[in-house]
Amino acid sequence: MLGGQPLPVVSTSANRILAIVPKDAKTDGGVHVTVSSNGVSSNPVYMPAASASPGIYSADNSGVGQGYILNADGTRNSQTNPAAPGSAITIFATGVGSVSFVGPYAVTDQPVGVFVDAVYASGIAAVMKQVPGLVGDVYEIGVYVPNLPGFKMPPEVAVTMLVGSARSQSGIALWVKQ
Repeated sequence: MLGGQPLPVVSTSANRILAIVPKDAKTDGGVHVTVSSNGVSSNPVYMPAASASPGIYSADNSGVGQGYILNADGTRNSQTNPAAPGSAITIFATGVGSVSFVGPYAVTDQPVGVFVDAVYASGIAAVMKQVPGLVGDVYEIGVYVPNLPGFKMPPEVAVTMLVGSARSQSGIALWVKQ
């Protein structure tokens, strides 16, 4: 429950509950969260509320390691299939906050920045759609792998996303051709 309101549960496991937060949920201050099972509720935990809390999907759904990232040709980025510097990639994310649409394109209420090896990656466009194997509407943002003159990125680099002042998790990787 979020602030006393039940949430639709998408999936559960021994150490994780995946639920959908409603679009009208509180976005500042805090909110009480409880979990119920077989009529027994947990103690309430006071959690911060935010207008965005971005997370980049990982290839294995653990939230770390190889990012769920597509190369320009639509294939999954990996150590054996790295992206070329300067090429387009598509990053799959969630938690970007409120979104409106201009035609097929998703426009967030707050600015989005993607960083590859701590270098700003110029954006292309973003959409929201269902992705087989991922839950809910997925934010897909296309960016270019930075290609700086005189600088060669290492083969494995970190990818992070900022939505307003909220930063995605650490530990998401992209492989870059050498």
